[in-house]
Amino acid sequence: MRSLAAAAMRSPWAARLYAAGFALMASVFPPFLLVSGAIGALATLRHGAVPGLLVLLPAAVLSVWVKLTQAMSLGPALTLPIYWAGVWCGAIVLRRTADQGRAIGVNACAVACYAVAMRATHPDVVAYWRGQLDAVNAHLKAQGGTLFDEQQLAVFAGVMHESAIVMVMALLAGTLLTARWWQAALYNPGGFRGEFHALRLPRAVSPVAALVAIAAMLQMARGSYAGLANDGVLLLVSMFAFQGLAVTHARAYALRWRAAWLGMLYVLLALATLLTGAVLAIVGIADMLADFRKLGPPRGRQPGHE
Repeated sequence: MRSLAAAAMRSPWAARLYAAGFALMASVFPPFLLVSGAIGALATLRHGAVPGLLVLLPAAVLSVWVKLTQAMSLGPALTLPIYWAGVWCGAIVLRRTADQGRAIGVNACAVACYAVAMRATHPDVVAYWRGQLDAVNAHLKAQGGTLFDEQQLAVFAGVMHESAIVMVMALLAGTLLTARWWQAALYNPGGFRGEFHALRLPRAVSPVAALVAIAAMLQMARGSYAGLANDGVLLLVSMFAFQGLAVTHARAYALRWRAAWLGMLYVLLALATLLTGAVLAIVGIADMLADFRKLGPPRGRQPGHE
């Protein structure tokens, strides 16, 4: 990955070609979207807003064009402009402030715009996603296959909107952190660790979280378990999970945990994403109150040394 970043940063044209190429390949293998975005974010972090935009814009236009030519409605394609705008704005904030928590807050604002836009254009998001899944299923049946049965379609349609919010948030933050890691590896070896260990969401998030929680409880009292308030709760949980992850890495470094323990954490994230993410979010919320990173290493130990 470091060699890929180095190759992309050889010249502005190389960065544009790599970003556009991976954006195109993302139509076949979606994880490549993170690579494309990280190249654009790295260009922004390294050279500034305008050079970064000149790298991101061709990739963004290409990815949206490919999505629209796949005969899909504007809804799924809406995630792409939100993603590219979030990557660029987050990278600008990170370049100016060196504050990963604030940059993730900017990413969350972009995802909030997606949630509002989806609910404004499709008041019944479950019915909307059911239509999208039915269309995919019908296309596969025409070719002699099938993807979901009726019961599975109902279940997946009910969680698609919320899953999209979590996935876009994770993709945005993951893209930005990857770009910052590349920047440190190429130009500031060892610089990423300290900045990531210090990741803390802005203080303004706390009162917003309280208001969203109250709105969600009022919504539940009316018998509704879906809506903008619920979207806000999911988004906040995703944000605090990143702070919890940073706290876990910082404490693991201070306590000299073996890498295998952190590896197990990421395995749990992959296998039980919602549960592990919720636990990390609780850690992140608690850190806003207690600041676990001030505890430091145990007496007589130096962090990171045997």
